[in-house]
Amino acid sequence: MTVRQIARKVGRTYHMNETELLKTSLRDFLINRKSEIERDIIEILSKHDSDSLEELRSLVKAKKEHPVWEDLITVENLYEALTEIKDDIKALS
Repeated sequence: MTVRQIARKVGRTYHMNETELLKTSLRDFLINRKSEIERDIIEILSKHDSDSLEELRSLVKAKKEHPVWEDLITVENLYEALTEIKDDIKALS
């Protein structure tokens, strides 16, 4: 069975057209991904005993250690991805 065929079948089962099913599925996927990103951010911040991106930036300025710097870049990228996902969720709502 193709993805399209499965989507049609599931749509019929739950009384949704393919567009509604796709929209709902994308929204749920993005919400789950948002949670994963937030968890990753918290994990990295906790690793450095920081509560925020700004605290981590201050730590980089104070310590100037390579691992902290790499984690700062990762967290900044995660925040950027989080913003994009939030915008996408809003667009689908």
